[in-house]
Amino acid sequence: MNLQTLSVSFSNIWDKAWPILLAILFFGVIIALHEFGHFITAKLFKVKVNEFAIGMGPALFKKRPGQKIRFLPQIIKENKATKQNPDGEASTSLPEGVGETEYSLRLLPIGGYCALEGENGDSEDTSAFCSKKPWKRFIILAAGATLNILLGLVLVCIMLFSEETALSNKISYVSDAVSVAEDSLQVGDTIIAIDGTRVYSTRDLSYCLFYRADSEKGADITVKRNGEKITVENFKYVDTDTSDATYFAVSKHDVTLLNCGVFAVRETAAMAKLVLLSLIDLFSGQFGLNDLSGPIGTVNIVAQTTTVAVADKDYASVLFLLAFITINIGLVNLMPLPALDGGRLFFVLIEMIIRKPVPQKFEAIVHAVGMILLLALMAFICFNDIKNLIVN
Repeated sequence: MNLQTLSVSFSNIWDKAWPILLAILFFGVIIALHEFGHFITAKLFKVKVNEFAIGMGPALFKKRPGQKIRFLPQIIKENKATKQNPDGEASTSLPEGVGETEYSLRLLPIGGYCALEGENGDSEDTSAFCSKKPWKRFIILAAGATLNILLGLVLVCIMLFSEETALSNKISYVSDAVSVAEDSLQVGDTIIAIDGTRVYSTRDLSYCLFYRADSEKGADITVKRNGEKITVENFKYVDTDTSDATYFAVSKHDVTLLNCGVFAVRETAAMAKLVLLSLIDLFSGQFGLNDLSGPIGTVNIVAQTTTVAVADKDYASVLFLLAFITINIGLVNLMPLPALDGGRLFFVLIEMIIRKPVPQKFEAIVHAVGMILLLALMAFICFNDIKNLIVN
């Protein structure tokens, strides 16, 4: 094998590898930003943060304010010393002038964590998470997912500027069959709901119209016309070249610094609605577990989309996908499911309502069971992802 062949082989491998590495790095950024949300609000409310880590796995270096950086060889020595003397007394106090939080960079760029003192309710420290008022704990728990959603909003803004235009829900054209029909859609109508579901942009509009509406019956489309709400019942969207085709188009708007924020909020709300509608459809049986994608499948989708976007020099599709993923992660984390931030928020909310904490032992059991079920679901989804990759 000559040098030119090796060069071509490496180039082919790199062309396949870099989009995957980029997707993995993006997931790392999402999780690290999520943990930073917990970190910054914990610091704001004077909660002791034992460690803030970027990445997972073995630590490449660790640093406390007031101490020198400890690199991997020294960390390995410390770990060996701890293992050799497991019964040795560990000091709970730090030397004067040394910060309480240990910052670390870890080997695998797939996330991070924020270790709060007393986050499981087992600390008597006055600066522990469990000792703070419920409303402060609520904000700390919600901050991670909130930053994920805000990242989605920023990505949507960049996407809109890259596209230079944004679609609205205002109808700019109707087919001939629609224009002559009585009590149908008209040019100038603004679509506000489909089958009773509020829509914010063409993204959730399309999902409701093409995926959720009854194909036989059609959709009930609520529009705003001359200041009044009017519902066009049983509208069937048929986009063909025949004279009886019933379809419509919506208007475009140029994106500027003045209106970008408004369009970005609408697009973000639409993506959030898509996530919630997808979950509803999943639980209602319209989608099955086999339709779900885990980290492996999602990384593959991001990598494929990135490859196509680079080839076409059109990055809007990648930005949309990345924004959708981070908003998805943020919203799912806020759902009241055990082991997730939303599950912890649920218990804090109960505490705020009944004015006393839920027994710690009971909450711990609920989260433990939820974690087991969540890990089992993730294992199933990852197995499906791997199987689909092999089959495809």
